[in-house]
Amino acid sequence: MDKDGQPYNGIVKVYATDGKLYEEAPYKNGKRDGTSKTYYPNGSLRLEMDWKDGKMDGYSKAYGESGGLIYKFQYSDGKMVHEKSDK
Repeated sequence: MDKDGQPYNGIVKVYATDGKLYEEAPYKNGKRDGTSKTYYPNGSLRLEMDWKDGKMDGYSKAYGESGGLIYKFQYSDGKMVHEKSDK
């Protein structure tokens, strides 16, 4: 909810104690909706997750600290439907 008690719309950013960006997630009507991203302490991308109406829907990708794709998961309505390892 926003400060007026309405469902939140926008990007939520979470920072680590050292001030570096840890996560950013889009919200629509108070639920995650869009692609959220989580970062390693060095700033490189750790996870990308697609959300729709508060449920994982689409692709989630996990990256190694040096940037290479490690895993790719596909979700539909909050349930995993496919997993692929790129190791």
